[in-house]
Amino acid sequence: MKVFFSSLLGSLTAFLILGLMAFIGFWAVIGVIASIGSDSVVEIEPGSVLVLDLNTTIQDAPSVAEIDAVLQSVLSGETQSATYLLKVTDAIKRAETDEDISALLLHGNLLTDSYSSGLATVSEVRKALASFKASGKKVYAYLLNPSQKDYYLASVADEIWLNPFGLISLNGLATNKPFLGSALEKYGIGVQTTRVGTYKAAVEMFKRTGMSKADREQKTALLNDFWSTLLAEISVSREISQEELLQLSNRDAFFTGADALAVNLADRTGYLDELIDYIASIYQYTDSEETFQQMDLIEYADVRGFELD
Repeated sequence: MKVFFSSLLGSLTAFLILGLMAFIGFWAVIGVIASIGSDSVVEIEPGSVLVLDLNTTIQDAPSVAEIDAVLQSVLSGETQSATYLLKVTDAIKRAETDEDISALLLHGNLLTDSYSSGLATVSEVRKALASFKASGKKVYAYLLNPSQKDYYLASVADEIWLNPFGLISLNGLATNKPFLGSALEKYGIGVQTTRVGTYKAAVEMFKRTGMSKADREQKTALLNDFWSTLLAEISVSREISQEELLQLSNRDAFFTGADALAVNLADRTGYLDELIDYIASIYQYTDSEETFQQMDLIEYADVRGFELD
């Protein structure tokens, strides 16, 4: 018995020591993260252009595993390419009245992770950009091969620059889903479902081999509504009638540099360095005069203290 209690006491002591070491190690890592952010104070120079890099995933809210993501970023050295909607829109809103911010440039292509960067999210960012533009400050957009969602967002800009080898697509919306009816039947798997209502089509993928008439009807109505909204807002921003946009989509669907300029889908063609020189000549060069004075929007949000409570 004495040996047993000695072993038990030794095990408990070891467990407590390991737990204490893990606790101290965790807070040491947190301290390193905090020191990384506090060692350098980023200043916003007068005449800066806010830059919104769209090569990210815009989520509705911070991930519940945000601490894990930060730790992984520190340990791996890889930047987590994700932000959240309120942080983006609040930063744009604050920049409207910030005397140090003269204009805004957006570029890149939105990343989609799960349900992030959806049309509703992009619409909210677009509204924030429209408000920024209405304040009298210019919005510039640089596009290479934008998706329809990217172009919808960029269309609010005062000037759209398209890479000479870029391509704008307006080919409409579509949806699809798998149907497992034949596969399940082949392997003798039976599926029992209960549904009430003509348009309750969620279970159809397990029993059918194709889309039902009712499901096709409701999906068509939804896509038409989305498509009409996109065309209506692009129409106002680009001063092209909805009828003309629809004709362009039905007739051509894809537009290279010269074609995009001809139908007013873009304002200029040029390479990114040309746009940089152009913006720098209007606003303010950096000390080295290699680029314009700029501030990344996410960094700007952190500097100004925008965080979701």
